[in-house]
Amino acid sequence: MNMTGEAKFYIGTSGWSYPKDEGTWTGYFYPTGKINELEYYSQFFNTVEVNSSFYRPPNPGYVYNWAKRV
Repeated sequence: MNMTGEAKFYIGTSGWSYPKDEGTWTGYFYPTGKINELEYYSQFFNTVEVNSSFYRPPNPGYVYNWAKRV
């Protein structure tokens, strides 16, 4: 809770980029056509789990670019 007693909730999924064949989100969540998936995702969710960070810290340059895109 924050100082005003309001709770903050962070809602998201485990990733934003999924396979192009079976398991794709294109046409279900993402519109068809070429889009920036992370930018589109960030319009609906305020957090995302980056599974690769369980194996090693992400490259700071990647994180910087992700933040710039959203």
